[in-house]
Amino acid sequence: MRCSYDQRWRPPAPVVPVTLRRPWARQPKPCPVTALLDTGADITIVPSGVPPALGALPFREVYIRPIEGARIGPLPTYLVELELDGHCEVVEVAALGDEVIAGRNWLNSFHITLDCPRLVLTMREGFWRALRRMLGRALGF
Repeated sequence: MRCSYDQRWRPPAPVVPVTLRRPWARQPKPCPVTALLDTGADITIVPSGVPPALGALPFREVYIRPIEGARIGPLPTYLVELELDGHCEVVEVAALGDEVIAGRNWLNSFHITLDCPRLVLTMREGFWRALRRMLGRALGF
């Protein structure tokens, strides 16, 4: 998948369109959002109102330390299905604020190229993620 940086950020920032869903639901309610890529974030963040709107159940609680330095928490986390360009993965997300921030717990599944001079990012499935997906299909998961 190839995306242009979002010019509304100063400086322009790498973002991708993703769809959030409650995992394993029979008819999950999709929630399309734009996610800011943040390779400095350990965990993916979603707006605090999104998991309850999806019907996701709390998974555990975590503490995070944003760039400003003050520890925040405990914050509830949820298991949420993230879909990017037809590729789905269940990811633990923390609920905070009003933006979607794609952290390394999800980004590490991809090969990502940031072409900063051209303001373009490219994401493709990583080897282990592709292998898990293929094995899941072969085993009927």
